[in-house]
Amino acid sequence: MTQPIKLGIIGAGLAVKKLHWPALERLTEQYQIVAVADVDGGSATSIAALTGAPHTFTDYRELLALDVIEAVLISLPIHLTAPVSLAAARAGKHLLIEKPVGSNLEQARLLRDELARLPVIALVAENFRYRSDLRTARRLIREGAIGEIVLIRLHSLAKIRGVDPEDFSSTPWRQDPQYRGGALLDGGVHHAAALRDIGGDVEWLHAFVKHGDSVMNGPTTISMNLRFRSGALGSWLYS
Repeated sequence: MTQPIKLGIIGAGLAVKKLHWPALERLTEQYQIVAVADVDGGSATSIAALTGAPHTFTDYRELLALDVIEAVLISLPIHLTAPVSLAAARAGKHLLIEKPVGSNLEQARLLRDELARLPVIALVAENFRYRSDLRTARRLIREGAIGEIVLIRLHSLAKIRGVDPEDFSSTPWRQDPQYRGGALLDGGVHHAAALRDIGGDVEWLHAFVKHGDSVMNGPTTISMNLRFRSGALGSWLYS
């Protein structure tokens, strides 16, 4: 690669500011941020000033219309991720997508099927796949260092502050989500990915969920038992 990838950012919220930009800032030889789009013009301008992007838009379709942009980072509320990702892929842009890829199974399957036939590369930004402890666990299992896996148990407890503007739980779309999964789909998806990374595909499960928080609407606690295709059993508690 001789020239940095020309990157556009769609969505200018906390995830870009606190997670994506600190990484991209160290990769300036690989990426040049060309434009930022957000329905809140002030947020777009703020991220553009931070990243040095020369263009800002309040309509993401204007960003996608720029021929110079080769790839887009999509960092939007969950219910917007799939339709905007689909529009970007159809515009010929490569994709870095936040998790989960859809607000329901129908959205996710549609996006998966469309991406399979379009000439673009798409990557889901699931950071747990790159954690050193989980990578070590996968290697030890793959090498047979700990023998046959019988049981995988994962307990995940998170504190919701909801009043700190720099805390993800303070964003209005998370407190009143436009999707069924609530905090489980937004935060719990990381831990579900970790379980699958370690245990492989799941063939059977049952779970109970509970709505138990005064800040976040939707389910906030899940207790799940599962069986992996390998025959190993699993237990997951997230709250």
